[in-house]
Amino acid sequence: MANSTAFMGVENGEGVKTMTTVQRREVWYKSKWAVVLAIVLLVFAVFGLVLPRVRGGIESVINVVEDIEAPYFDKNKLESNVIEFRYGTIHYLYHKKPESKVSIIALHGPGETQSAEHWFKNLGLFDKMGSFYLMDLPGFGNSTASDTALHIPAYTGAQTISILMDEEGISDDPNQRIVIVARSWGAQVVMTFLSKNKKIADRKPYLIFVSPTPSLRKVHETLRAKLKSFEGILVFSAEDPYFPRSYIEVIRSYFPSLNLEILGGSSAHQPETEYPGIFAKLVLDSWKRAA
Repeated sequence: MANSTAFMGVENGEGVKTMTTVQRREVWYKSKWAVVLAIVLLVFAVFGLVLPRVRGGIESVINVVEDIEAPYFDKNKLESNVIEFRYGTIHYLYHKKPESKVSIIALHGPGETQSAEHWFKNLGLFDKMGSFYLMDLPGFGNSTASDTALHIPAYTGAQTISILMDEEGISDDPNQRIVIVARSWGAQVVMTFLSKNKKIADRKPYLIFVSPTPSLRKVHETLRAKLKSFEGILVFSAEDPYFPRSYIEVIRSYFPSLNLEILGGSSAHQPETEYPGIFAKLVLDSWKRAA
């Protein structure tokens, strides 16, 4: 009975049960280890050993009335280069900042008038982020391509990204943070590029996709899983006639960790050129959160 009393409590002189010394010790030990465990988990969380930091995945709608002032960069400061490759020539415009550890590759969309010059209203934004390279994809602008290459545009375009990165020393510099900007069909070229270039995919480039039309149909499951942890931003217009909300949700499911920014009240299919100031602010805010 003595052992039983030690765990069941004893009555004091007023008939009220109180804890025995053994019970008090047991409670103290349990409380002590609970506190220790809480402290350990807190320390691990701070250093990212147990609880990873939550990044990206933010969704917001900004109501567009009129544009704001965009960062400025003098396009006359741009340099150009041409590289010959198997299927033609690669032309691109660029601006290097020797002290920068960020390299931005920008890809335009489809259309006969599309080229590297599409991004001229966004030069100030790119300049604030790092060195940047504006590509003429094969068959566009001043880049040339054979008929064979034009029949496989996404593959050929992906190849030219690799060639440019090799030429500029980006591929072999692990200290360079890679940022890939693409609008519309350019995002499909990016998906093909990442599928073919595991080395760069493993570095998880920061993605800036504007009204993108990426195709993940042929993307390997390994890359699909990896894309879910990429950082970056998706930008759409709420009333874009080509992209209903259901389509935006599908794209978001491919890239759940990217911030989703929707321009409310806008039907602009090219928000980066119609609202370059707002676009710059959205991108820079997202970029700062990821830094």
